[in-house]
Amino acid sequence: MVGAGWVTWKFLQTPATGPRYTESRFISDGMAVQNLVTGQGLSIPDTEPVLGVMVDDQPRAYVLQAFSGGMQRSLLRDNSGPNPVVVTCCGRTFTIRVFGGAEQQLPVIQLGGWRADQTMELLVNGEGYSHKSDSLPLPELPFEQTTWGAWKEAHPDTRVFTGRE
Repeated sequence: MVGAGWVTWKFLQTPATGPRYTESRFISDGMAVQNLVTGQGLSIPDTEPVLGVMVDDQPRAYVLQAFSGGMQRSLLRDNSGPNPVVVTCCGRTFTIRVFGGAEQQLPVIQLGGWRADQTMELLVNGEGYSHKSDSLPLPELPFEQTTWGAWKEAHPDTRVFTGRE
């Protein structure tokens, strides 16, 4: 029987460039939404944190709480409208990235597990990248992390993803 001390020692001996995965690798498509709902009349507290994104003059909001509850909820493919958007939120590194834009055809983007550096792996057409990588072959969109109240006041015609669709 191997003692806990050996397990700790073995973990500490793992080189920084160690194995690509520390946990079982898996592939997940994450979440997908075809139609965002209008923000008018929704019972979202004004203090609720959201990501605000402008796509070709179309405001979209994504309730941050919708991305909690497991890795499979860390990626959202928003196929509403002519311009698809992919939102990714890594709960371990607390990083958010938004990909897409006007007239963009996005490749297949999936979750691929956790990397040895504890970053989420994104698979782009099957090729793995760290969520924090600067070399992701995807167009990034600027986003604003704000509250629902501030976003809907600035963009009353916004469409929103609440995670309850």
